[in-house]
Amino acid sequence: MDWADTFGFIDPTDMLWCCHLIPSFADGRLHPDSVAMSCNACDSKDWKVYYINWFVDCDMMMQYH
Repeated sequence: MDWADTFGFIDPTDMLWCCHLIPSFADGRLHPDSVAMSCNACDSKDWKVYYINWFVDCDMMMQYH
């Protein structure tokens, strides 16, 4: 947030249009006791690891499914 153009224009080619995060339930929660580092971050229920599931769009996904 120290840069002058931090909140400036985002090039559409740099955008991630769709992403599905799947928690790794086997690795457990980041804070097992549900006590987070910050009340503002709302991270008390975060998982340690996430899997990223991404695809172009629903039609393309179903074509290769």
